Amino acid sequence: MNASVLAAAALLAAIAGFVRALHEAGLLG
Repeated sequence: MNASVLAAAALLAAIAGFVRALHEAGLLG
């Protein structure tokens, strides 16, 4: 994989983790 693919994967993982944290905190219902 090249740098742009790794960067995109890291960004998606960060977004997914953030959304999961919000959901577990009960902020998304």
